[in-house]
Amino acid sequence: MSSGKDCGYTWHLSLRVDRPVEGCNMRPHAYMYSKKLDERDLDKPMPPYSKRAPHQPTQHEFHFRWFRGPMQEPCAFSGCPRRTSFSPHDWSSYALGGGCGLQCISTQSSLYKANFCNSNCFVQAWKTQYTVRRNLPHDEEIEIEDDCRADSSSPTLMSYNDFGASAEDNEEWIEISQDGVFATAAEDVGRKIKVECTAVGLDGEVLLRRAVKTDLVLSRAPDPIKRNIVTMKGAATGNGARFRVITYNILAEIYATQQMYPYCDFWALSWDYR
Repeated sequence: MSSGKDCGYTWHLSLRVDRPVEGCNMRPHAYMYSKKLDERDLDKPMPPYSKRAPHQPTQHEFHFRWFRGPMQEPCAFSGCPRRTSFSPHDWSSYALGGGCGLQCISTQSSLYKANFCNSNCFVQAWKTQYTVRRNLPHDEEIEIEDDCRADSSSPTLMSYNDFGASAEDNEEWIEISQDGVFATAAEDVGRKIKVECTAVGLDGEVLLRRAVKTDLVLSRAPDPIKRNIVTMKGAATGNGARFRVITYNILAEIYATQQMYPYCDFWALSWDYR
């Protein structure tokens, strides 16, 4: 029996992108890492963004490609305000409650394969559903779109749908950039952004590739109300009327964490958004 030292390594490409907001820069969090391969894992299948190798990853760099997806209906419930608004205020996890998106998979329901942005919208829409007779082939797979991770406040959970480099996708995606940083614009609002990351060795060899989809792009937050400048005559003498001044400072990035502000959406804590 061979020892674990002869089994080599598994390479993995990690890729994460925060929820995009109009006008804010998107910076992918990408890195490669390896794990010592145990002989018990030799026969286990590997995801498309991982592979086996006899040694640890070599020096490499990342190349990115950005794609804009089609417009999507965010929620099937007709009374949901998110159907017509992509304001960050409306899309906060606490705006409508039940921050876990879901999809109806009941084949006998009129809501079959309908997507909802939260559980409350699903409950309201379920009151209007009716039974539909369908004869589906036994080998038809039911596609379940689970966006619970998308609205999660934990930065360790992925806020996107993850796809390997070879995944088939029937949706129309338009390439929009090949830069390392991408700033969304007004035409991106209400769409998903897909970023493809390729790890390339110094000799030009493609090591690994991975692509992820973001959540729907939110619109730009409204500008704050402008404050008028008040001029007080004679205030320099110290005998004039007294008034208080309130100022607001932007919290430093190192303090804007989920540990300090667990009630705040992760994307709202990003420096570019604030």
